[in-house]
Amino acid sequence: MIATTLFCNPLVSGNHDCISRQSLPALDVEGILLTMFDSRNRLSHQVSDEIRTHFKELAFTTVIPRNVRLSESPSFGKPVALYDIQSRGALSYLDLAKEMVSRHGSNSSIKSTTYESEGASC
Repeated sequence: MIATTLFCNPLVSGNHDCISRQSLPALDVEGILLTMFDSRNRLSHQVSDEIRTHFKELAFTTVIPRNVRLSESPSFGKPVALYDIQSRGALSYLDLAKEMVSRHGSNSSIKSTTYESEGASC
């Protein structure tokens, strides 16, 4: 999975295919995860709406919020699930794991689907 943030989102600007073909030709997209989401910020909601409009089946329902504990955990050399399992960020990543399992079933291996965009050019 390649994470993009609201501040640097190649999917919104139409560069996804260019990145895929040039840098990672074998890239398969499992889904689009919104990270660093700030519910107080109108831009976050606008980007979320754009992603969900254009990439309906790819957009994860789970959103990873902007969270201090997520930012602090690398400084302590721990994943957020070990640093503070009760933080909003950690709970959101657990929700993402549940969502991925529900998409693919608990006994099947996760297989990615190749995403093809219409009209994107490099």
